[in-house]
Parts: sequence; structure tokens; C-alpha cells
Amino acid sequence: MNMSEAIFKPSTPYDERIKAEAKKKDILRLEQITKHFGNNKVVDALSLNIQEGEIFTLLGPSGCGKTTTLRQIAGLEQPDSGKIYFRDTLLVSPSEKINMPTHKRKMGMVFQSYAIWPHLNVFETVAYPLRARNVKNAEVKRRVMEILELVGLSGKEDRAGPALSGGQQQRVAVARALVYEPDILLLDEPFSNLDVKLREQMRVELKLLQRRIGVTVILVTHDQMEALSFSDRIAIMNQGKIEQLGTPKQLYERPQTVFARDFIGKNITLEAEIESVERGAVKVIVGKGKGQGTVLCARHNYVTQPSKGQKVVVSIRPEDIVVHASDGEADPNVLEGEIDALLFIGDRYECHIKIGDEAILGYVPRNQNLEEGSNVRIHFPLEGLSVWPKS
Repeated sequence: MNMSEAIFKPSTPYDERIKAEAKKKDILRLEQITKHFGNNKVVDALSLNIQEGEIFTLLGPSGCGKTTTLRQIAGLEQPDSGKIYFRDTLLVSPSEKINMPTHKRKMGMVFQSYAIWPHLNVFETVAYPLRARNVKNAEVKRRVMEILELVGLSGKEDRAGPALSGGQQQRVAVARALVYEPDILLLDEPFSNLDVKLREQMRVELKLLQRRIGVTVILVTHDQMEALSFSDRIAIMNQGKIEQLGTPKQLYERPQTVFARDFIGKNITLEAEIESVERGAVKVIVGKGKGQGTVLCARHNYVTQPSKGQKVVVSIRPEDIVVHASDGEADPNVLEGEIDALLFIGDRYECHIKIGDEAILGYVPRNQNLEEGSNVRIHFPLEGLSVWPKS
């Protein structure tokens, strides 16, 4: 018995799921894809492996190359160089003059605008991909009615497209993309035209639908919360390249670059100076000469050969900060500050705290009695802190 077998015995449903994840095969592979628009390199030697049955997200700011990458996968744009494989089939290779047409790539796509045609009813809109492939009428009716039931639109097949709500239009767009049973579903900012509550509802519905039918999904979005809540894996893109790739939890808790750290979620940074490095922990002085105190950091893998006196930045998420009244018990990793502003946001307070000349953000439970102008003690848990080079 090898080590992995020993770990997973006795078997449980969770263990079996982990084993199944490990056996997943790549359904799509991008190798050194590069795309120019004029002198602007939009996608820069990008390589990706996307697994069968996963929800994979390309996340990044506007202009980072994520939509261009998706369009190259779909066949709506051709790369200047590189290769794209679907399983073992070569879809694109400019050097070999290979470019499989879009309609032969076994992919469905939902555009940001949904593209619901006003002159067709729901049935004919969803049926369009089947009619374009000359599917027989009886089969068209069967498959359209099945997919409409799957997306919750049964009974609305005769409704005109413009008479639908935003959420219903999105369901029609998803149904049209899935009706001919593609292997990959491409989503280009599919939730951006919906209000906040409907956006959250549709994310849940689409994720449940994906789990039910098992289709591989590739999502493009600039919305970090959308990516974190919807995805199995995320590739953060920046200037046409992959900045970091991993699970939502990995990206949020263990960013590997300054861009990844600052792009996802809120982040608090304080300038500091290294006092010592012992057994993998860094002792840093925050606000040296101003009496703000000393903070111990458990992680220092972002500093190359840290040494005493080196200028660095300590980083922590605001939700990891613990704010106490100034008369609390003494804790390690504490700085003294003053509440500058308290903002009630429903489930908690946003607490803006002045520490000397700097200001930080922390979150406070709504049942915690603090007031603006009061002195507080800010506890920085060791496991939430990381140390970065000062850029």
C-alpha cells in the first residue's frame, strides 16, 4: 500500500471525492498563446491546463487579456502564436496553419449581453444551434423542452425575448449554449447586467446546474467575489500573463505576488523594519521611533534572505484583525490606536483606526461597544500576518 492509499483508508465519501479529483484529466490545454492588437501585446505566452468538469475562472482587471483569451478558446480570435488543444485534438496552431472553426469546437458561449433576439420566442432562440446543425424537428423539440425545464423556464417557451426579465434572459442564453450538449461552457461576464441579489441567486443556480450536468465551465470576470464564490480554480491575470493560479482559498490566504495580494479582497499594510529572524518567524518593528510597538510575523517567504534592519511591509486582512477596548488584557502582537470612524454596514462595523500617522481598517462585531475617538488595542494574530519586501 502506498502513502496515499494509507491516508485514504477507511474510505469515506469525502475521501472518494478527493481521489476522483486527483484522477481528473485535462480537457483543454493552452501552450504559449500570444496575441497582439497592433503593437499592444494583449496575451503574452500564456499557458493553461483546464480540467474536465471544473469551473475555471480567468480573473483580472479590464485590459488584462482575459476576454481575449476566452475568445481565442472559442475560435472568435486566432492567436498569433502558440497552440490550443481540446483533449488530444489540436484546435489551433498558427505555425501549422491549423484553426478549427468555432462551430466544430464542442463549446457553448454565453456573452455579456446575452444576445437574445427580439424576433424569436424562447423556444426558437434556444433551438437555433440545433437548427443550424440540421437536427430533426422531433429531436429539436425534445432537447429544447428538456433544457428549458433544466434551467427553470418550462411554460415560457412561447414568450418573446424582450418580455423576459434579466434573470430569465440569462437562463435562455445558458439554455441556448447547452442545448447541443457542448463539452465546455464559456461565460463572458455573464452576471454583470444583473442587480446584486439576482446576481447572487444566478451564481448559485448556475453552479448547481453545472454540478448536475458535469459540463466544464470557463468564466471570465473582473469581480473577485464572483470568482471566489463560483470557481474551483482561478487564474489571476495581469498584463496578458498569469499572475497566480490556484483554488479560491489558496489565492485569498496565500497570495504569491503583490498584485495577487492587493487585487483579491481588502488588505492592510504597515511599513516595518526587521529586528530578527528566528526559526522561520520574523520579528519586525512597526513605527520605529514612534512607540507603536513590535509585531511578530509567522511567514516571511516573500522576503529574499531577510536580515536585521531591512525595510519591509507587514500585511494582514482586516477580518483577521481583532480590536479590543484599551483596558483589555495584554496580548502579544498588539498596537495601540484611536478609532477615527465607525461605519455600520449591517452585519458589523467598519472600524477605521489611526496608528500614529497611519490609518488601518478593521471589522468589529455589531454587539461590541466601541465609540469614535476612543483608544483601542489592535491585535494582529500571528497566523494572519505576512511579511513582504518594500517595493
